[in-house]
Amino acid sequence: MASTRQGRVGPTVASWFADQVSAREDIVVDVVVLTEHPLPLTLTGAPGPDASGTLAVLTPRLEEADAYVVVTPEYNHSFPAALKNLIDWHYTQWRAKPVGFVRSTRTPPTRSWTPNTWPNWTSSGSCSSSSPS
Repeated sequence: MASTRQGRVGPTVASWFADQVSAREDIVVDVVVLTEHPLPLTLTGAPGPDASGTLAVLTPRLEEADAYVVVTPEYNHSFPAALKNLIDWHYTQWRAKPVGFVRSTRTPPTRSWTPNTWPNWTSSGSCSSSSPS
């Protein structure tokens, strides 16, 4: 879940999505909530003790995933800074794995998402939006 703002709808959307996917027996869902894993904004080769602890928990979870679904809002026609920071800290874990998007928003979208407005993922694909009924 990519949003870290207070009052976000991401938890509701992520819970709905996880419930839908968990109905399949061949998929294991692991929801990563970025507010629970604060990463430093400065990328370093030697992260401090707090960052090292966060990375020790988060990195293996991302490494083990076969694919990702990112539940995210759109902020200012782009993705949240916390999502970009996660991508930067875990570049090798994301590489060559499929990525899908589920939009979380309080209001109807005013424009459609396109892959060229998002990070340069190493595997190509299309983005789609969904919302709980």
